[in-house]
Amino acid sequence: MRSLLKGPTKMDFKTSGGVERIFTVELKKVEDRWRAWVDFEAGSELEVLGSCPVCGGDVVESPLSFVCSRWDDGCEFAIFKNSLKRFGGKMLGKQKARELLENGVTEAEIKGFDGSCRRVKISLDNEFGCRVEFE
Repeated sequence: MRSLLKGPTKMDFKTSGGVERIFTVELKKVEDRWRAWVDFEAGSELEVLGSCPVCGGDVVESPLSFVCSRWDDGCEFAIFKNSLKRFGGKMLGKQKARELLENGVTEAEIKGFDGSCRRVKISLDNEFGCRVEFE
């Protein structure tokens, strides 16, 4: 945090597949709120997964979510990768994100507390990124 207060900070991480990504983070004050501005294009070309349902921008992968590339312009659309974790599901991957962005809906399987598998419907939600509905 201390380095963010000094200006843009270069960060890197490795994905679960071992791919190294480099990005920069900068704190900016917008109105009366501090926001972290992330430049995911710093040092690498990002794969576009689809169009943002809110503003039409490109949706790209970030470390924790699939986000609109127009974040700097104020679009806060994001599909969080851990959306199914609290229900016993796996992390959402690129393929599920593509299906959501293309069709507005997809399905996934989660394990119940008793070990049984259940199908859930995942649909796009402009306010929350995605909505999980149980059958």
